[in-house]
Amino acid sequence: MSFSPLERYENRHHRAFEAGSYVRLGKLMTTSELSALRHRINALMLGRIRAEGIMFQLDGESAAYEKLLRHTVGLSKQTLAYRRVDGLHNDPLSLKYMQHSVLRQITQRYIGDDI
Repeated sequence: MSFSPLERYENRHHRAFEAGSYVRLGKLMTTSELSALRHRINALMLGRIRAEGIMFQLDGESAAYEKLLRHTVGLSKQTLAYRRVDGLHNDPLSLKYMQHSVLRQITQRYIGDDI
């Protein structure tokens, strides 16, 4: 019998998530979908594509968290050296993958219906 990704998660991974705060779900997108998403985030960080409401945080020179630069709305410079990009739900392609049925059902379980 074959199980869907969600059934595999429900049957096996919930306990692992509860114990370790992460879970491996397996393959949720094709190689070409993953490549498109990678190209999209690179294009956002390099300023080739713009989306309102996305915040960027450059990686710091030091490993000390308190020395990291603050987030900026929009790019502070065109680089792939951002350590954090927030607000990707404002980008249509990123939002499409965030709304994957498996991810949606998992977040509903832990957060609720108002995600």
